[in-house]
Amino acid sequence: MKCWFKCATLIFIFFICKIKNSKCYVLKSIEIKGNNKIKTLLNDNNSKIIKQNKIKSYSKLLRTSNILPTFLLNILAGWLTIPNYKLFLNKQFWAFSLITQLTMMNSMVINDLFDLKIDLINNNNRPLVNKEITIKEAQCLYISTNIVIGLLSTCFFNEKHFYKFIYAINLMLFLYTPYLKKILFIKNITCASVVSSTLVLTSKSISLYNYTPYYSSHVNLIDILSRFLFLSSIYIELLLDVKDMHGDRENNIVTIPNYFGIKKTYNLLMILFTGNLLYYSIIFYRSHYYKLFIGFILANIHFFKNLFALLQNNNVFTEKQILTSVKETTVSLIIFIICLLLPF
Repeated sequence: MKCWFKCATLIFIFFICKIKNSKCYVLKSIEIKGNNKIKTLLNDNNSKIIKQNKIKSYSKLLRTSNILPTFLLNILAGWLTIPNYKLFLNKQFWAFSLITQLTMMNSMVINDLFDLKIDLINNNNRPLVNKEITIKEAQCLYISTNIVIGLLSTCFFNEKHFYKFIYAINLMLFLYTPYLKKILFIKNITCASVVSSTLVLTSKSISLYNYTPYYSSHVNLIDILSRFLFLSSIYIELLLDVKDMHGDRENNIVTIPNYFGIKKTYNLLMILFTGNLLYYSIIFYRSHYYKLFIGFILANIHFFKNLFALLQNNNVFTEKQILTSVKETTVSLIIFIICLLLPF
């Protein structure tokens, strides 16, 4: 009860801080030149519009479109660990799912705070660049959510010292933009590792409390999924690096496309995905896991299709092609998951 009381108190303080730093929810200042005076007018219609715009700005800052895909990863890993309704009665599952969401949002906030200069070139529609949200508001949001993450971690995962992994992930994300992002290869590996670790850590957070994983065969499905997600993240990261080449050069950020060129970046992706496809296809086929064999091939079709499209376009991706390719990685993951969960 003490943990829940602390959580509720902290969340209440967090929302008070947000409201305090967002006075423009109800007031709009309008300068009237007649007497050189500034009058503050209270208008219900205007305040509603301003409030809606503010909520949209926070949604854009936190990238709330990632909430559902992230939660689906938690559910998938949890279901492979406890494949029945008891999963949804497990406190550790819900606690870690909430921690995962807050960690994802924190990474977006800290990235925008450190990347203000870069976003002026690459993403000039970001809320901090447009001053839709102030730097103080973003800092308050980041600090508050980190406190909630720490509190949830110590309340639910203190016994097995699992909270140390959560702290390590958040520390890595804090160091990512100002330091790790500037190091060649480390940038991409760090980001992909954090994303793919969601599956493994979700399963561990549940199985640490004496739950036996459902799939106990020598083919570890969570491990295979996490590797697939790792490569998918590498693919997305490199494509976005191609898209942001100009802004990265202006700010002296060394990326694989900037350092080696787009053609070699394409060749690297081809080598990674071809090697991964051959390796796991052989394992699945020899182990008679035919549904995984078929699912893995089908899931990789979108990747190879886009890579061949890159070759046909003289190694140049338009921004529209990049965004389409990024969205299709979700399709590939869904195809593989469906095949993985089929009963036959």
